Amino acid sequence: QRASMPSVILATAGYDHAIRFWEVSSGMCYRTIQYPDSAVNRLQITPDKQLLAAAGNPHVRMFEIPTNHPNPVRSFEGHTNNVTAVGFQADGKWMYT
Repeated sequence: QRASMPSVILATAGYDHAIRFWEVSSGMCYRTIQYPDSAVNRLQITPDKQLLAAAGNPHVRMFEIPTNHPNPVRSFEGHTNNVTAVGFQADGKWMYT
């Protein structure tokens, strides 16, 4: 289901095992996703602003931004330790960690 998404958002996360989406103009948290596997080391939004990559230990999980779906839509396993960096090529075709 599509969420009513603010025009400017901020995503935060950390050692509390939660990802929060904030409406910048009001400073209000409008969505929280639990991330029980590990602390979140890094967040990155895809260039098309549809997905949020959350880097943890030892994986990267992808979450939909414009929905209220709490589960990751894709997971990338295979790292052997903490993932401390994640990003996307400008056209969004490639993700790097």
